[in-house]
Amino acid sequence: MRDCPPILLLVFNRPDLTATTFESIRQARPQQLFIAADGPRIGRNNERELCEATRRVASDVDWPCEVRTLFREANLGCEIAVSEAISWFFGQVDSGIILEDDCVAHSSFFAFCYDLLRRYESDDRVMGITGNNFQAGHHRGNADYYFSKYLHCWGWATWKRAWAHYDHEMSTKDIKEVARSYAAEPTEAEVWQKKFLSAKHMELNSWATRWMYSIWSRNGLVATPQKNLVSNIGFDDRATHTKSGSSTAAEALKVNRHPRTVRRDSSGDVFVARNHFRIFIPTPAQRVTMFLGSIRRAIWQSSNGS
Repeated sequence: MRDCPPILLLVFNRPDLTATTFESIRQARPQQLFIAADGPRIGRNNERELCEATRRVASDVDWPCEVRTLFREANLGCEIAVSEAISWFFGQVDSGIILEDDCVAHSSFFAFCYDLLRRYESDDRVMGITGNNFQAGHHRGNADYYFSKYLHCWGWATWKRAWAHYDHEMSTKDIKEVARSYAAEPTEAEVWQKKFLSAKHMELNSWATRWMYSIWSRNGLVATPQKNLVSNIGFDDRATHTKSGSSTAAEALKVNRHPRTVRRDSSGDVFVARNHFRIFIPTPAQRVTMFLGSIRRAIWQSSNGS
């Protein structure tokens, strides 16, 4: 496929899921495929065999394609293995797609990324493109995609110039300041502050949380499709973070209309905070109820001499 950017495929020890994801890549026929695999963990029965089987599946390229691999002998863990693999990828290309072993992309995802990677190549405000949509059918704006503060990583793309700002140490800006500056409410700021601190102190082994911090610390935006373009099939006990749950099916999307301005859709982000991240952000009606409740409590305390 001519309109398919370079792809980085991240794999580990799940050959069955990798086979399904690889088939979607095979159909896209990228001209460049980069495959990165973390090494097996010590003391895990059969994991070396599973890792080797997964690497064979991911390397079964039967179309004209330049293939490069980064196969680790030792296990580095999720955060280091993934972030270093992405840095390795962008040491060789200026832009591209990142897919993990359990992220199955619709064919239109590749064209979506190709189009937007070119369109926003030199726009430092845009730091990523996601293939995920968690709007439950709500259409944001009048275009075929909108801009969000959230980088959903079940199939995404970015540029070398953006990934250069990945801050492993999370020291670019004060974490509390970053969380407050992009949060819709104090409740959301508190949630993200805790997540960022957990990642910084290695209590949360997550490259994605560090990447979110890096984007927010630069007031970055993420192009988000009006339909879900990538389905996550990896909800099981073998996953690092997604051991339970489900994913929206991937759909087709052709970009005919671009947003007139590069501006974050706050209502879309509030919806995701409430319904995807399960963060309490009060609705206008709830605000009224909370306000009236505070008045009633004040009256009760006053009448009881408190």
